[in-house]
Amino acid sequence: CGKAYGARFLFAWPSAAIAVMGGEQASRTLLGIQLKNRGGEVPEAEQRALLASIQQRYEAAMDPRNAAAHLWVDALVDPAATREVLSRALAAAAGNPELPPFRTGVLQMGGLVEQQLQNGVKAIVGGDSRLGEEVARQDHKVNAMEVAIDEDCSRVLATRAPTASDLRLIVAVIKTITDLERIGDETEKLGHAAARLSKSDRTADRYRELKHIGELVAEMVHGALDAFARLDTEAALSVARRDRVIDEEYE
Repeated sequence: CGKAYGARFLFAWPSAAIAVMGGEQASRTLLGIQLKNRGGEVPEAEQRALLASIQQRYEAAMDPRNAAAHLWVDALVDPAATREVLSRALAAAAGNPELPPFRTGVLQMGGLVEQQLQNGVKAIVGGDSRLGEEVARQDHKVNAMEVAIDEDCSRVLATRAPTASDLRLIVAVIKTITDLERIGDETEKLGHAAARLSKSDRTADRYRELKHIGELVAEMVHGALDAFARLDTEAALSVARRDRVIDEEYE
């Protein structure tokens, strides 16, 4: 079982091992893949060193404390307290029906913002005043979606007192729609700028730098939404690291 199955709570004992197979078996499988990719003969001593290194990293990743640090489990539970913890979790789940499809709303809002961003850059680069004006007019839809989702979140917080993964999801949704609304405001500015610049003389490179940085930002927005849809922490961290590239391009 895991987050992908929509569990309301996930607990683990400190003695648990979080993995799809045992450390030795998985390590030998990974070693075989590495040796195949390297090609050629690898000395036996080097193979043993590689196997030991792989097994050490794999077993560290199996540690339930690693799972808790990545929020793959909600808590590590003392075996003696298991009955009490499960009783509280079952009572909480019974008193709080499934949350509304917040993620669907966020992804719909994000898709609109992503399209607005792409169209705003396209309008400036192409000197398309009509497209720019359309981008500016569409901003009210982004604002309306942000208000609707925020009201849903506030209602659930007030009436259900969600806990654990449910609470974290709602907090993440509130922060996400706030940022999406801000991006929507910036795309509205792009639309107005496109309408204004279409009447001026155009440079030979047709805003090449703006087009490039716009593509990078659009890729980040798409990657962030994809990571949110799959609740993929590694993908989310990868997107965050790309912000440095945007800063360098801007400067």
